[in-house]
Amino acid sequence: MLPGRSTIGFRHVPDRREERADTRSYGNQLSESEIYSRLQPVVGINVLDFRLFPESASAPLHTAFTACCPEAPRLDPLTDFLIHFIELPRFEHHGRMPSPAFGKWMYYVKHRGKEAAMEDPIMKAILEDTTEIGEAEKRYQEFVADAELRDRLEARDKARRTHLQLLHDAEEKGKAEGREEKRRETARKLKARNMSIAEIAQITDLAEEEVREL
Repeated sequence: MLPGRSTIGFRHVPDRREERADTRSYGNQLSESEIYSRLQPVVGINVLDFRLFPESASAPLHTAFTACCPEAPRLDPLTDFLIHFIELPRFEHHGRMPSPAFGKWMYYVKHRGKEAAMEDPIMKAILEDTTEIGEAEKRYQEFVADAELRDRLEARDKARRTHLQLLHDAEEKGKAEGREEKRRETARKLKARNMSIAEIAQITDLAEEEVREL
C-alpha cells in the first residue's frame, strides 16, 4: 500500500472532478495550525471496466502517474498526487490461479459480479487462501444483506440527482426567459422607431399579435 490517503473508484469515464476531489483530500489532512510537512501524498485508484489507453501505447494492466511540468522537464515529478489506473480488460489469467496477491485481487474484482461467481473453483480458492480478499467478501455480503443501507444510499443518490436536475431546469428556464425578454425589448425599440409590425415580428421571432400588445 502507498502511504497517505487514497480514494478508490470504479469509473466509466474519468473526468476533472477527480482532480478536485484529490485536492480536497490533500488539504483536508491538516487540522488548524498544523504544518505543511505533515501532509502525505493523495492516491487516486481508478478501477476501469474498459480500456482507457490505446493498444498502440502498449500500456500494462496497471499504470501510475505523478504530476510533472512540461515547461520544466528537468524538474523531478511531484509525488504529492499519484493517480493509478487499472484496466480490468487487460487482466488475463488463462484459467489458472492468478499470482501474486495483485492478480488475485484483480480476479476477484473482475469476476465477483458475474452470475454463479461463487461456484467458480478459482474464486473459492482465492477466498480461502487470501485473508484480505475473504474479509472484503464478508463486508460485501454484509452490505448486500443490509437492504436498509442500500435503500438509503439509493435514496440519497436519487435525491442528489433530482436536486441537480432541478437546478439545471431552473437555469435553462432562466436562460429561455432572458432570451424572450430580450426579444420583447428589441420589439419595443423597433416599434418606437415606427417599424411595421410584420417586420418587427420577422426580426424578433415574435408573433405579430404579441408585438401589437407591447
